[in-house]
Amino acid sequence: MHRFALAFVLFLISACTTQVSVDLRHLPLEGAEQIYLSLNKRYSIDKDTFTPLADLACGNESLDAYREIADFLKSLKFKETNSITKLRHVGDDLEVQVVSKYQVIPNSSYVQGNLLLHSIVDSKGKIKSFYLQRGQRNTVSLLFDLPYTRVKVGDCWDVPVSLINTKIDYDVTDYHQRNEAVLLSKRTLDSGDILVEVMMNLDESVSGNTGRYYVQNSNEILLPFSLIKKYIALGEFNVSKGYWERYIGYLVTDGGGILEMEDSTQIFLLKPLAIETK
Repeated sequence: MHRFALAFVLFLISACTTQVSVDLRHLPLEGAEQIYLSLNKRYSIDKDTFTPLADLACGNESLDAYREIADFLKSLKFKETNSITKLRHVGDDLEVQVVSKYQVIPNSSYVQGNLLLHSIVDSKGKIKSFYLQRGQRNTVSLLFDLPYTRVKVGDCWDVPVSLINTKIDYDVTDYHQRNEAVLLSKRTLDSGDILVEVMMNLDESVSGNTGRYYVQNSNEILLPFSLIKKYIALGEFNVSKGYWERYIGYLVTDGGGILEMEDSTQIFLLKPLAIETK
């Protein structure tokens, strides 16, 4: 059996009076249901759905707003198992199309269901694999870049992800980026395991012109463009076991000018990772 694994080394969570340090070792990815889905257009989430998150500051005063969005995400939970995807959904109320059974995020390396992506983590849990392709780095960061310093409920940290890239001849005149995660809650299960709830709030936009083009009579024209990408994810991470109990993310894309497109929404789902005991 193949053994491909990404390893965290340290994830520290602190409560108001108690600090808990947990060593997370060798997270096996094999056996996880990792499927890249696209949502039917008539059920797509408009890009403005998550606009209230754009101006939120980190801290306890923003937790209610974050939790409101978290409740919205939870309301979209899947209730019935689809025999093809092995994922849960609400029957005819939600139409999904399997784009690739082996792909969580485009450009990630999956072949025949075996993960061919490796990452290096330092002794503090920081991902060091700067040499990976951008799509691969995004995959690692979104699923495995947890804070490597002590955090408490209400704290935020940066998520080292870049959702947008442009061609070399694109002249960007306006841009915005906010890529962060917030710790929404921490609780202890009946089993004694520590479970934390994490929300990721990624908001990127660029606009400008595509460079200079010459047409008849040597007239110079500039072609405008704009691109918006928002990624909102909610995950329940089992600190004691070292894996996501649940993770669901929504990527909303909208383009204008020569990149004009209809709003699209993509869903990313991750089932709990099966840890091999041998």
